[in-house]
Amino acid sequence: MQVAKLKPVVADLSSLSLYRLADEQGLISKEEGDHSLILQLDPYSMNMSMFHRDQPTFTRDSYSEVLVEMWEQGKDAVWRWKHADLDQGELLSDQFDEIDRFLNFYNNSFLEGSGQITQFILAGSFPNLGYAKELLVQRFNLEPQLLALPSGLEQAYAILYGLSLKKKTKVKAEKATKESKKKAKTAKAAKDAAKATKGQVEKKKLAKPKKGKKGKKRADAEGGTHD
Repeated sequence: MQVAKLKPVVADLSSLSLYRLADEQGLISKEEGDHSLILQLDPYSMNMSMFHRDQPTFTRDSYSEVLVEMWEQGKDAVWRWKHADLDQGELLSDQFDEIDRFLNFYNNSFLEGSGQITQFILAGSFPNLGYAKELLVQRFNLEPQLLALPSGLEQAYAILYGLSLKKKTKVKAEKATKESKKKAKTAKAAKDAAKATKGQVEKKKLAKPKKGKKGKKRADAEGGTHD
């Protein structure tokens, strides 16, 4: 970036960018027992990240040396399968074994019967995510959801699109914080006013003269004299 004379404005983890985008599109449940899986699938690697109520809980990267030899990226930045004689689905299935291990570990170490994975978000630069989704549906009980992107924007750019929402999300959070502080300040002022009013009432009660026993006897005697 120094060579290009560019200054970074914002940076983020790819899984957080994808989660932010999925959350913006209402694909994330934040109930107590619900967990979300974000799968970033690229031609020969993938990232699996779990989230629970807006917090990342566990992540793992997987890299396939076999698939590295299967793909090539042209000058047009398009990924192409080099070996027409090899079954792409079979090699993908081998790669998805890692998802099985990841989910088993997460279920046994994090959930322990107290929760469940309710959302499965699929994204990444894999050339045909639709085909990958079909294979995942056949293999797992939970159907993966693809992210909705603006017209003409490929799924490979979902991370950058999610990153663009970071500032927007930050502004919303700051606004919510200000409103929360304002409400708290108003509630405190009302509480203090009520406390002050109560104190004034108690002072008036204390300032009111009371008749003692002697004063009462004297008043009774004076009343008897007049009779």
